[in-house]
Amino acid sequence: MAIKEDIEGEEAACRSIDDFLSLAEKASAEPADIDYAKHLFRQAEGLCQMPLDYIRVAENAVDATGDADFAQAIRDEAEEMLFDAPEHLAFARTLAGAVGGDPAKAREHLEIAAKEGGMGERLAAIGIARTLEGCSDLADALLAELRSGIDDLDKAKEIVTSLHEAGETELARELLEGSSGLCQDLATTIAFAGIARSLFADDEWVRRLLDEAEIDCQFTKDFVALATAYRDLVQDSGRASELMEQAGEFCMSGDEQLDLAAGLLEVSDDREGAAAAYEKALGEISDKERLSEIAGTIARSLENPDLAKRYYARAEQFAASASDICRLAREVAEALDEPSLAKEMLARAIERISNPSELANIAGELASLDPEQARNAALKAIERTKDSPGLVRLADSIGEMLGDHLLALDAAAKAVDLAKGSYELVPIEILACAIAQRVEGDGAEKARAIARRALQEAEERIASLGEMQSVAERVRLDFADEASWVARIEEKLQRREANQALYTAFSERERKARGLLDLLFLADDVMEEIGDAFYVDKLLATAEDRWRDAGSDPSQALDLIAAVDRHLDDAERTASLIRRAAKGVVRLQGLATLGHFALTRLNDRAQGIEIAGALYAEWERRMSAGESADVGGGALDGIRLARIVARDLDRPEWVERLLESAAAKTVDPMESAECAIAAAAAGLEESARALREKAKDRCRSVDDATALVARLFGSGLDEDRSRALYGDLRGLCTTPPSHRRWIRGIEEIFRDPAWAAQESIDAGLSSAASSKRRAPRW
Repeated sequence: MAIKEDIEGEEAACRSIDDFLSLAEKASAEPADIDYAKHLFRQAEGLCQMPLDYIRVAENAVDATGDADFAQAIRDEAEEMLFDAPEHLAFARTLAGAVGGDPAKAREHLEIAAKEGGMGERLAAIGIARTLEGCSDLADALLAELRSGIDDLDKAKEIVTSLHEAGETELARELLEGSSGLCQDLATTIAFAGIARSLFADDEWVRRLLDEAEIDCQFTKDFVALATAYRDLVQDSGRASELMEQAGEFCMSGDEQLDLAAGLLEVSDDREGAAAAYEKALGEISDKERLSEIAGTIARSLENPDLAKRYYARAEQFAASASDICRLAREVAEALDEPSLAKEMLARAIERISNPSELANIAGELASLDPEQARNAALKAIERTKDSPGLVRLADSIGEMLGDHLLALDAAAKAVDLAKGSYELVPIEILACAIAQRVEGDGAEKARAIARRALQEAEERIASLGEMQSVAERVRLDFADEASWVARIEEKLQRREANQALYTAFSERERKARGLLDLLFLADDVMEEIGDAFYVDKLLATAEDRWRDAGSDPSQALDLIAAVDRHLDDAERTASLIRRAAKGVVRLQGLATLGHFALTRLNDRAQGIEIAGALYAEWERRMSAGESADVGGGALDGIRLARIVARDLDRPEWVERLLESAAAKTVDPMESAECAIAAAAAGLEESARALREKAKDRCRSVDDATALVARLFGSGLDEDRSRALYGDLRGLCTTPPSHRRWIRGIEEIFRDPAWAAQESIDAGLSSAASSKRRAPRW
């Protein structure tokens, strides 16, 4: 045994509290030297800096020396330094366990720890108070406070688990049992039972909870959940099977069939039953993600590839985008290990998808599965892409994903054709030169040719100094061996830089341009002063954008169309502008203005005729469909269109058809007369005669007759036929007043008093002596 002489030599080597405590333990061993041990404890006390240090020294001292007063003196040092809840708790714990401890003081510090500390300190305080004399009321109060703060199962689990881990098993169970009111439904009851099982392993209690939960089962998923709980928590597979049978009886929908299938797999590994449930659910599921997920489960867990294929096939029906199809194809290939099915799925997608970027994605997906189909997808993507930047991106993708640089060159060649300006052509040249570095032989020659063509066109379509500099740089870098080209582009660059003041002035005007006309006047000036058609193209494109943004008002379109036709050799663009303007026209006169403009102002007469004809044909269609909003409508609408067609186009058969349609809609003699007049103006004399007869037959009174003949005579019908027509209508005179009105019509229309006088005599309205007789001409 250690004696002072044996160990005091070790004292000089002590540097820490632990060193002195260890040596003091030796000194207190038999034969013990208590005084020397106390000396060592005082040395340890001298190194203490925190309350917990003093508490540790005091606890070791009382255990080693049995001198409670000596230990208490050290504790008193700790008490003066107490600051936070853990320190108050540790002090209370040491008081509660010390020989001759002070329960009252321990209670005081427990209250402080519980008030200022967190959940851990409160739980520890409850445990200490329950064992401390005279503190049961404090334990009850703290426990009641704790219970009042438990408002959900997660909180209860956290607290109960903490108590259990702290060794307060009885308190933990008491608290959990008191929280049973948190079980509001089946899910919380099962979760509650799971906590009870994991902490206390009381199968009887857990079973009782599950038995009571069955009353909450209403749907298939409820029975499945409870069956799973019986299997997992109390290992009762028989009861689980009974509940799964009930789950099957409650199945009413596709979702419930899915719940049943999942339960059959998990609870009883009943693959056949699960397959049957999945079979019933298939027709009711329309979510592609869910269908795909279930298909994977069927393939892997049920090992039923036929049913999995059917699920994948239905998922394909709802996969709208290329990304959906590609993801689905990957899942099919992986889950079923049948790449051919994935290829077929992607091939079908190529047929129905038209978006170029999506087709490119499919091509990339097919690259490793079926290079030929991948190429087909890429070809369709090239065909569908209608802009130069899109083709450049596509060519990059084709080269990267498929490694087919020659096909990428096809995309680049098309991009050259669609490029709107130098700014789009330079990237094509860069791309083609890059491809030329990756291929050999004819492919390299083709790439160089495309690069040269792109750069040559870029040179011709430069619209700014920046574009000029960019083109010059590419010529110097990529075609340095073509000295004449390099010299030419350098000369152009110098000339452009010399004229930069003019371009700067024009650019400033462009920046300040507010309205459509500002841009059109600027385009005229640019063309007159520097003849830069490509800069003008840019200005007119801006003007067109502003016109479109403002609603494509047809009344503002003519100046824009004239400028495009005047400065740019772009018949399709001109036609497109006219067609767009026509879409906003709601009156026939506005459409006629556009058509006449196309005929008289466009440089290409044939194009003007084609555009006007298309516009007038569209208006005819609108009339037939009842879409015309023109004033008058009905027969008059058709008559006006017939007159416009007759004026602008050499299409008599069309005019005749329009007038026949209009005549069928006439409601009075005057509308029929308008049809006849239009027909006569168009040179359709036979139609005009028939329409005049129709108008005559519709007259029901002398007033009708007078108005009809006056209109026809005034519109150019010769006098003889006008007189004859008026004479044919004499039968409408049925009374002396009506006869007088008819005679007055002779005087007003034909200025023939002799004829009027004779008619008056013949009608018995005057004597022969009052007038000289003149034979009528009819």
